[in-house]
Amino acid sequence: MEKKIKICGITNEEDVELCKKFNVDILGFVVDYPVKVPWNIEKDIAKNLIKTAKPFKTCVVTGGDVDKIVQLAKYLKPDYIQLHYKETFEETISIVDKLNKLNIKVIKTAPLDIEDRLMQFNEEDVKNVVLKLNSSDVFAVLIDSRNYKNADKNGASVNLKFLNEVIKFSEKPIVVGGGITNDNISLFKKLDGIYCLDIMTGVEKYAGKKDENKLKELISNKEN
Repeated sequence: MEKKIKICGITNEEDVELCKKFNVDILGFVVDYPVKVPWNIEKDIAKNLIKTAKPFKTCVVTGGDVDKIVQLAKYLKPDYIQLHYKETFEETISIVDKLNKLNIKVIKTAPLDIEDRLMQFNEEDVKNVVLKLNSSDVFAVLIDSRNYKNADKNGASVNLKFLNEVIKFSEKPIVVGGGITNDNISLFKKLDGIYCLDIMTGVEKYAGKKDENKLKELISNKEN
């Protein structure tokens, strides 16, 4: 099955139009993220960009308090909310239950670090984390080398051992992000079980500005 492409960290209308030009599957916006990152935009700006992105699918990457996330989703009305902070499994379920009524799907990160798995899922073992997510109405599971601890950094690469372990147990679609570029996208194309590739810095000129040539090459690499 052909993997979908999500381009994240979009901050301006020019890049929205660029993604539409190359038929990117999902356009991602970082909004009200609890940690300071260069891709973070205010909700009113995101509202206009999401409107411009139509009819393409949109995803808001955020985190924090349950009520804040739900209110943000109601205001922005994206197709997906991607939880990328410290949300517990119980908080995630609460968010999912509320957003399902709005036809907004939730993508939840499966933490790489043991301490984060314990904090968010009360589970140390990766398998048990994935089984919990399988039992929920979460739409998809995100595996990302970027997290709230290194959210403003570049250069992290996907932990393939961890990714393969999640794929082994997951009944949910898998989204993979962090360090995917034109140089290594072929590796992820070969892996079974991946639903979507989540790319941000790999197609940028600088933080918050996409590079047309890199994006064009990436879409070409995805299709070949």
